[in-house]
Amino acid sequence: MLRARPGGVEYGRLVAEGILRWEGGWTWYRVEGDLRAADAAPLVLLHGGPGGAHDYLEPLTELTRIAARPCVLYDQIGCGRSQHLPDAPAGFWTVELFRRELEVLLDELGLAGRHQVLGHSWGGMLGMEYAVRQPPGLRALVIADSPASMPLWIEETRRLRRLLPADVQGVLAKHEAAARSTTRSTSRP
Repeated sequence: MLRARPGGVEYGRLVAEGILRWEGGWTWYRVEGDLRAADAAPLVLLHGGPGGAHDYLEPLTELTRIAARPCVLYDQIGCGRSQHLPDAPAGFWTVELFRRELEVLLDELGLAGRHQVLGHSWGGMLGMEYAVRQPPGLRALVIADSPASMPLWIEETRRLRRLLPADVQGVLAKHEAAARSTTRSTSRP
């Protein structure tokens, strides 16, 4: 249910927040601008992570003011203001879960027929997963700082890491070993 903030207007534009209840849990979202009145297709912003939140994408909502383009921000499930599920099994957290969340949000807001998506980092990968299904209402996809191929990204990351000074590589290896040790000790029944 979309509800206007107290006062209903922030920086001279309509701002409304809501909670989407869906099969995965509940998701917080915010709409800036009027989704019904705008001629421009609304822009849905997908944050990075996993584990990030919408906050750093907020400057992009200036498009509401300068281009009369409504913007939708949301925190993906498990992040920010959305439901946190610390006891969910590892198999719960799938690309399909996040893609489904996006589709349900678009339906809830009446945007499935016309929208644009901007995804940053993990959000760009999510946007690609969404767009590859060719949803009829998707007008544009902007991908920012996202790898198109995880195998190539891993390969390049390893190559760049080998270029770091030996002492820096040692610090990374030490902390990675500590993290593996902690993971093993906390995952035992």
